[in-house]
Amino acid sequence: MEGAPGVEERYLGCLASALDADRIRARGFRLAVDFVNGACGALGSRLLESLGCTLLPVNEEPTGEFAHPPAPTAANMRQLATLARCFGADLGAALNVDGDRVGFVTGEGTALSEECSLPLVAAPRLRRRPGPVVTSHSTSGMVEAVARAHGQRVVRGPVGESSIVDLGLAEGAVLAGEGSGGVAVLPLGAAYDGLLALGLVLEEMATSGRTLAELVDGLPRLFMRKRELPCPPSVVYRVIDRFRRHHAKDSPDCSDGVRLDWDDAWLHVRASGTEPLLRVIAEAKAPERAEALVDEATVFARR
Repeated sequence: MEGAPGVEERYLGCLASALDADRIRARGFRLAVDFVNGACGALGSRLLESLGCTLLPVNEEPTGEFAHPPAPTAANMRQLATLARCFGADLGAALNVDGDRVGFVTGEGTALSEECSLPLVAAPRLRRRPGPVVTSHSTSGMVEAVARAHGQRVVRGPVGESSIVDLGLAEGAVLAGEGSGGVAVLPLGAAYDGLLALGLVLEEMATSGRTLAELVDGLPRLFMRKRELPCPPSVVYRVIDRFRRHHAKDSPDCSDGVRLDWDDAWLHVRASGTEPLLRVIAEAKAPERAEALVDEATVFARR
C-alpha cells in the first residue's frame, strides 16, 4: 500500500520550519548516525543533508534485520561511539527502528544515557517557546533543572508515550517525553520524534557554540539505578499495594505504581505494562543513596 503523495516532503518541510536551519547549516556539523536498519534511514539522511551536515550513516538500509538491539541505550551505542570518535564527528546519534527515540554520543566517543535526550532538547525548545514540560514518574530529574532555569514547571504522569503525550496536550505543554529517548515537541507533533529531537540538539549546539559534551556538563549530576523483578500479574499489584501502605507516611504518589520523593532522591515502583515484571527505579544526588533505595525496595518486594 502506497503512502500519501508528498507526505515525506511535507514532513521534512515541517521539521525544517521548526528549526533554525540557517544557523545549523552555518556550522557544517559532521555526524555519525546509526539507523539500526530501521524505517527512517532515507528520511533522516535527507533531513540532515538538507541541514548542511556531513553524514556518516551506519546501518542505514531498512532491512528489518537489526544490527543490534534497537533501543538507543549507551550499551547499544558502543559501535557508534567508536565510529563517531574515528570520524571526527561533532556528535553521534542512534535512532530506534521507527525513529521515535534518539540517543546521543559525544564527539569524544562517550555514549550518553538515553535519559539525557529529553533535558538536552528541553533547553532549545523552552528558549524558543516557553511552557510546561510533561514527563513520566520514572524519568530523570535533570529535566526539572532545565525547566526551572527557564522559569517553567514540570508535570509528571504515568509511564508510556500515549499517556505522556495526552497529558502534555491536556496541560498545554510545549514538550513531552521520557527517559527512553522519546521526545514530542508539542503542539507541532503529537508523537515522539527522534529526528526533530536531534535537530533541536544541533540547533542548541549551533546557537550556543558549545559541544555536546559541554551541553551535558551543564546538566545536574544525578545517579539512577534500575532493577527488574519477575512478578506475575496475580501478585504484582498486591506487592505494590503493600509498598504503598508501608510508605503511607511518606506521601506517596500512586497514579502509576508508587513514587516517593525526598529532597535528595526519589523512588518509583511500578508494574511493567508489557512484561510480568516489577520495575524499581531510583535516582539520587549520590550513587550510594540510589543503590540503597533500590536494594531496600527490592528486599521488601521479595519478602
